[in-house]
Amino acid sequence: MAFVDVNSELWRELASLAEDDGVTLYDAALQGNSSVIIYVCKSGGDGKIAGGVSSGDCSKLCKRLITFFAVEASRFGLSEEMRIEVSSSGINRNLRLQRHFMGAVGERVRLTLYGAETSDDGKKVANRGARTIRGTLKAADELNITVEEEGKDATGAVVPYASIKSARIDFNFENCNGLRK
Repeated sequence: MAFVDVNSELWRELASLAEDDGVTLYDAALQGNSSVIIYVCKSGGDGKIAGGVSSGDCSKLCKRLITFFAVEASRFGLSEEMRIEVSSSGINRNLRLQRHFMGAVGERVRLTLYGAETSDDGKKVANRGARTIRGTLKAADELNITVEEEGKDATGAVVPYASIKSARIDFNFENCNGLRK
């Protein structure tokens, strides 16, 4: 699976189609040249998720994408008979792009970091395997995010984007009344 580049013409076309249908393109990935997965959300002006996406929203966009790819696929080197999947970005959505992190400030996250550890002078000293961090995303800027780790002091861990192997929202279902007995 290869994610669609956010600066590409294909991304711009997909984002425009999604916006026309009242949703926001959250992410998109291609599997070969004949399959695409589109993740959508409803966003507020601040980049935060602002509501749920219905199956009707997904179905409506999927129908438009079928027509779009039948006409425009060859322009992007893709099959005219694309397998198209449209889905909500989800409550435990993946965080991949800088704007995903910026929109998730204040939420609980789970990060898996690459295993290389560095000394204070920035030199690699060991490779201890991937490390997982859970906590509240306190800030996100162009280079780093700050996470207040669960069970650690409140100063927060500053994590460069380049150190993140994978990241997602880690919604705490235990705080939902009535969901647990």
